[in-house]
Amino acid sequence: MLVMLPSVPVKQLTAAMLSLKTAHAPSAPDGCSLSIANLPSADYIAATKCPSGGDYAYMLNYCGSYMVQVDLAAFKANPAALSTSLPVGHCAGTNTNLSCSNGHGVTFFPVFVGQAP
Repeated sequence: MLVMLPSVPVKQLTAAMLSLKTAHAPSAPDGCSLSIANLPSADYIAATKCPSGGDYAYMLNYCGSYMVQVDLAAFKANPAALSTSLPVGHCAGTNTNLSCSNGHGVTFFPVFVGQAP
C-alpha cells in the first residue's frame, strides 16, 4: 500500500488528505511470496530517495531469499502493473545470482547467507 501525504505541511492529517494505492508484487524467482503481513514487524520495510534519482521501497520476501525493490513512482503511476509476473526463463523458476525485474517497478535481488556463489 502506498500512502500519499499532502504536499504541504498540515497541523493535523485527516483521511480526506490521504490518497491510497494498493498493489501486489509477483512471487520471487524461487516462488516465495512477498507477504509483508506475515512479517513480525515493520522493521523489514525501508523507503529511500536514491542519490542517483528515484524513490524506492525495500523489503525482504517471506522466505528471506530475496530483497525486493519497488519503484514508488511506477507504483503510483500504475499499481496494477506491479503484479506482472517475472519473465519465464529469465528469472521466474530460476535461482539467479543477478537481479530480476518484471519491467514494471519490481526488482528482486538474491540474498546470500555466507559467501555469494
